[in-house]
Amino acid sequence: AENAMTIDQGAMHDMERFLDGEESNGADSAADNDRYLTIENGFGSFTFDRDNALTLPRGLLGFSEETEFALAMLPNPALAEFNLLQSLTTAALSFLVVPLSLDNDMIAAEDLSGALAELSIAAEDAAILLIVTLRKDLQGDVSATVNLRAPVLVDTRAQRAYQYVLHKDGYAIRHPLTKAA
Repeated sequence: AENAMTIDQGAMHDMERFLDGEESNGADSAADNDRYLTIENGFGSFTFDRDNALTLPRGLLGFSEETEFALAMLPNPALAEFNLLQSLTTAALSFLVVPLSLDNDMIAAEDLSGALAELSIAAEDAAILLIVTLRKDLQGDVSATVNLRAPVLVDTRAQRAYQYVLHKDGYAIRHPLTKAA
């Protein structure tokens, strides 16, 4: 599709310092047991460092009580463009996300700057994540879409994030996602 979003590898750089998913170094002190949390889900086993957690004060749409999340790289190289946004309180709750550069052609710069200003996030500290939805049709073909209407805006300095519903109606909640050639 002409208007499909391609995965932007450059946007991944903004999120690297929050990406976990590496195994613990084996230390078993009480402090480490409180600091590290291992969660198993359909994508594998992930160990998260609570010091790198993202706080979502309002939660995500439909999950307002879930306020502590972490990001992880997926172990499958075929899914390297995606990250996992994992709840640290509910192991069964995770979302595939894809980073979007602040300088993109999917969300207008003035809409992003307005959202960041409203949330008091400095542009130099901002990162954008789009929630991915996978659907399988009756023939078994899988399609992926991203929610452009409600991106997750991350303040990388404060380790806070907000799912922000953009005020303009022109952003699709099921925007096609295609792999870059």
